[in-house]
Amino acid sequence: MHHTSTYLRAFTVRLIPLLMLGWATQLQAQAPRPQTDTSGRWAMMNLNQSSGFDNDLEEPQSIFFSSPQVGYYDQKYGTTNGGQTWTRLANPVPVPHKMLDATFGFSPSGFTTTDGGTNWVPIRPTFKDASKNYRVVAAQVFNQQSMVVLYRAHEIDGGTGEIYPVGPTRLAFTLNGGNVWKFADSVITISDRLEDSTFFGELPTPNGLSPIFANEWWGLGAMGDSTTALVITNAYGRFNNQLTNFYYLLKLDLKNGKTLSARLLPLTDQVPPLSSLPTDIRFLSPEVLYSFASRQPNTTTNYYQLRSTNGGANWDSIPSPDWLDYGTFRFITPTLGVAANGITTDGGMTWKQWAHPYGQTQFYALDSTHYYIASSFSLFASSTDAGHTWKRNGAGAFPRAVAANRGTVLIGRDYRSLLFSTDTGRTWTDAGLTGGIPGDVSAIWDIAFVDTSNAHAFALATFTTYDAENYLGMLETVDRGKTWFRGQRIPELEGTEASAVMQFVSDTDPETSAEGAWGFIGSIFGLVASNDGGRNFTSRNSGLPFHDIAMYDSAVGVAASGDGLYSTSNGGADWTKERSYNPNRDQPLGLVALPGIATGDVTYKAILPDPTQDYQQWDIATKTGTGAWSVGAMTGAPRPLDRSVYWFGSDTAFAVGKGATVQFSATGGNSFTLLRDSTAAFNEIGGWVVMDGDGKNLYIAGTGNRAARWEVHPTPVPTAVPSTGIGRNYARLGANPVITGQAQLFLALDRPEELTVEVVDLLGSTQLAQGLAVRDAGNFTLSINLESLPSGQYLLRISGSTGVQTLPLMVLR
Repeated sequence: MHHTSTYLRAFTVRLIPLLMLGWATQLQAQAPRPQTDTSGRWAMMNLNQSSGFDNDLEEPQSIFFSSPQVGYYDQKYGTTNGGQTWTRLANPVPVPHKMLDATFGFSPSGFTTTDGGTNWVPIRPTFKDASKNYRVVAAQVFNQQSMVVLYRAHEIDGGTGEIYPVGPTRLAFTLNGGNVWKFADSVITISDRLEDSTFFGELPTPNGLSPIFANEWWGLGAMGDSTTALVITNAYGRFNNQLTNFYYLLKLDLKNGKTLSARLLPLTDQVPPLSSLPTDIRFLSPEVLYSFASRQPNTTTNYYQLRSTNGGANWDSIPSPDWLDYGTFRFITPTLGVAANGITTDGGMTWKQWAHPYGQTQFYALDSTHYYIASSFSLFASSTDAGHTWKRNGAGAFPRAVAANRGTVLIGRDYRSLLFSTDTGRTWTDAGLTGGIPGDVSAIWDIAFVDTSNAHAFALATFTTYDAENYLGMLETVDRGKTWFRGQRIPELEGTEASAVMQFVSDTDPETSAEGAWGFIGSIFGLVASNDGGRNFTSRNSGLPFHDIAMYDSAVGVAASGDGLYSTSNGGADWTKERSYNPNRDQPLGLVALPGIATGDVTYKAILPDPTQDYQQWDIATKTGTGAWSVGAMTGAPRPLDRSVYWFGSDTAFAVGKGATVQFSATGGNSFTLLRDSTAAFNEIGGWVVMDGDGKNLYIAGTGNRAARWEVHPTPVPTAVPSTGIGRNYARLGANPVITGQAQLFLALDRPEELTVEVVDLLGSTQLAQGLAVRDAGNFTLSINLESLPSGQYLLRISGSTGVQTLPLMVLR
């Protein structure tokens, strides 16, 4: 579940639990297990996802495609089949790059290839001053003979080892494939300003710029022919008593050392402040140039496009939308431009907003139809129809919710990933990859089963349409998560995704009917409810922000809000504040409604950890029936109580924390012992995890594809039970829970048998053991003295020659 409290199953009913009824089951055999073996209960789960490449960084890395089939991720992985498979590259490949023929290509970052892109080498002019560590920082290439580069001196920080540039940017070029390099300016500089005239004359400056602090080469544009270069220069100084940057576009005759033209660009920066994109000049061709900037310095609003179609002689200023993702935008042709969220087909005069279901990503549009996406946890997705439909890999993702019920386990994640397992997490399938969820689903925020059937569940999801509409709505499955159908849109919840918590309850027997199932979803904007099993939700209360809810039935329940604990007696329409939080203890975990076993009264519980004490001190809040909350201050949790709590009863709970720590309480949340610390494996994004349980296992999902299962108690393996025809072997408890101190165990045996009867706690430790020799077949009653045991949940194990039978046992004082 998304919310922090779970209790046996996601569904609660106003019934005396089956523990009170007693039942008979066949004897079952299990593999031998040391009773103190807790580590053996932990198993990493293979989610059956494979991305084809690894990204051990939390932020997405660069994606680039040079053709529909050939692409690169993070300069380390390559694909030749459009991203279906990826191969680790022997050497890094610079991106972006451009192939000028079948074998020769270059990268604007200063690399060339002569073998079709397999190997890349840095461009290395023969620098005259060997004492300087010069490095190329930009390059433009017309063919294998004609190249122009910008370079700077670099130094190494003795403390950090970081290499950083120093001094002015210089210009060099070759017209014969690097046999001879021409250096355009002198080595001598004063205050970063080139002292002597360059090979092309003095660099331009505006009248009135005085003093001049820097005047240097700044950027490169596409070469128009083998001997003509486009270069941007920067003049920086004081203008009208204000520090100002000016930028010029120069057209240079490389062969004859002439400046053919010098035009002042309409991008002038005052320092401070600087405008948003001061020098981002892009060249579609030697004649078509564009840049985006903001008319409001240091903001991301009021954007406009500066555009020239005649080599910078004239410029048009075209308003541009504030919502455009300028970091991913590029013009593919002079008129077609694409960003991760916008498209223009007329050079930026008009725009269409669009969206994809993968959130913030690295995005690359190769042409008008082929789009590519890369994001955290090694996500790769591609579209061949301009973003209308997508195909993604089996990447990791950020988990949002886990729900478990009788061996069915569902994990909702980002990247339209909804994993399901029907065998207690041993095998997994992603419905997002098999077509089991609608194509516009973006993220799954919470999941809840409607009843104790493990087939029927709802999920709260974000839907993202191509036309950039985002909304919250329901998904429904009736086949254990294999296929999901679009349900109701719930506008009351929009904007509350991360805070929404969902629960189903009923006043009817869920084993036979879900007719009376009620659904509740609480969020910071209020509460919505459904009285028809989750098909239709309507607003129930909009006046209270809900951080968690715990409904006992369709009428009675409690909720955690921002300022305290509340209760309702009319299905959530009205709420009464019952308890304020103590200082710093206002983030409840494990808010739960536990069916009463001895008296029939419901018990509510919540753990309120203190973040100022590293979540290792907490309040335990308890409420029985309509009584008042009692709150006690506790301390000494071995690990922080900072994610979620799973309750077995009012005395027994498991706490799962960040880093997949597992702690256990047999004292009703008053104290905890550490069972497992897996922070070494679950360490991304601060150790984020979500979890749920089904009474036999806890299921923990971390970021990426990390997931694990903790076995709450050993699971018997069924085996054939021999019969003599007299009857069948079985065992059952008389009264359960046991409130008299004496348990009555009824046995039916079809042969003489030597038995061992043990009472074991949920940690696997034996509390009581008794041997029993039965000489004849028949029915027998065994009395077991439990006076020495404190209240709590236990397991009763009966071991014999044909196997082991395990029964749940509750002791009440």
